[in-house]
Amino acid sequence: MDVQTFEGEPRSTCHPKYEESMLFTTAPEWSTGEVLLASAYRRLVLGISERFVDLGNIATMPTLMPEEVGGEPLWSALLLQRDGIASPLKHGQSSPTATRQLMPIVPATARIAGVLGKRPRSRWNPSSLLLEAIGAGGGEADGNSLLMSLGQALEVTDKDDLFARFVEEALEAGMESIAPRPQDDPAYTEVRLTEAQLSAFRQMPNAQKKSPAERFFHDLPAVLNAKCKLTRRQWTVLLEAILRLGLGMHVLWTCRANVLVWELALSAASGTQPPGTNELRRRIWESHDEAHPLLELGSDALPLIKNLIERYAYARTGLNLLLCRLEENGKPILSDQIIGYQLAQGTNAPTGLYEFLSHIHEHRTIIDKIDANKWLRVQVARLFDERSDMRALAQRKSGYTRNLFEFARHSLGQVRTKDPDQRCYDLSYMFAYTDDRKPLLVHPGPAMLLCIVHACCSESSDIPVSLDDLRRHLGEYGLRVPAGELIHGRTGQDLAMLGLVVDSPDAAGGRLLVRPL
Repeated sequence: MDVQTFEGEPRSTCHPKYEESMLFTTAPEWSTGEVLLASAYRRLVLGISERFVDLGNIATMPTLMPEEVGGEPLWSALLLQRDGIASPLKHGQSSPTATRQLMPIVPATARIAGVLGKRPRSRWNPSSLLLEAIGAGGGEADGNSLLMSLGQALEVTDKDDLFARFVEEALEAGMESIAPRPQDDPAYTEVRLTEAQLSAFRQMPNAQKKSPAERFFHDLPAVLNAKCKLTRRQWTVLLEAILRLGLGMHVLWTCRANVLVWELALSAASGTQPPGTNELRRRIWESHDEAHPLLELGSDALPLIKNLIERYAYARTGLNLLLCRLEENGKPILSDQIIGYQLAQGTNAPTGLYEFLSHIHEHRTIIDKIDANKWLRVQVARLFDERSDMRALAQRKSGYTRNLFEFARHSLGQVRTKDPDQRCYDLSYMFAYTDDRKPLLVHPGPAMLLCIVHACCSESSDIPVSLDDLRRHLGEYGLRVPAGELIHGRTGQDLAMLGLVVDSPDAAGGRLLVRPL
């Protein structure tokens, strides 16, 4: 294959077998916690798509509210001014009301807020990533059951607090003229996991270590169950935290999975027999160990994320090149061997991956008669060396790599507010903003810590939960905890300040977690 004829960057030229496989996740774009939660409302409760949302309607809404629910004065304060349900302006944002956002406290707010940018013909749908993470973590039956539970929890019922019920009912009554519900939209009538959203489910419930999606799948019910103990606003903050953590780390894990599969493909191309399915489960789904974490508490997040995304760009390009080479030489991946898909009963992601690697091993000589491994490496290196668009891709300046970087930074990072006095608005972050010249250190915010400790304690029923349990819990998300960080480090200090740890009452010493809810 002539390197000049291979188009490796744009999604439209991505090889279809790769586009449809576990090797290519839902392409995330810039997002925030508010957008993730609002998108879940639209997908699971409202049944509307992202393109129907117009942020300009926020400024119009107060004039439409009837007097019996407070009229324009009350709703101008709630929707446009500080101390209502208006989100603060973000850093670098101008003051026009069209740039406003709303706290995703109830589903009705997601009809006019919770998106980024002006209203286009189409928008990326973050809820697709949510469905993918749930499918990868729990599979079809359990995943659909959790989706139903999540949708029910997101609804406002008579068990919600008075303010939440008031906001939901008043907004629903006032917005029909500017944001009517679309009729008979078949794409949103029933939310069920598709085959593509199950493509990274490994079917291994007794694994020694969970993947980030599996950890998220088991933690989400604990947050849903906390709804009855909290106000609606308190609960949505915790729910936003678990969505940011689960989806953000799942995206980083997927990048790592691509890199590992590329390395395995190169090994198979060199003549090495592919490892069995059990070993593939361990290598791919449990790769985020102490030696190879996705992020590390107390460390700068950006170099780790940048390095991972750059390696992902090389791996994705190499896998596309490999699939194209096999196809043009008459040995394509067959339609019933799509990588990672559950195409038949008993077929799962590790099995599909093993078949893919075996296909490469068997037909390596058609890739290159002398050294298929070397040929693939050389061709990928030439692509990135000789083409400016590919260099920009590796440097996260354009295309999907830029989108990945922006998603990781803004979904896991603290929201930067325009007004310094409102900096504490976002407490459910994984790494905090300081300023542009300082590193973004990985330190969970108070709401994120509360969420993680609650999920960790909920898994252990009445058994005391130790800091070692918390360390393992964080490790399954791909977060490495350095020695001493949970005791003497900043995270340990935050746990103590929040009252989430207590000295062990027995003579052995140490600390135990305090169940927050």
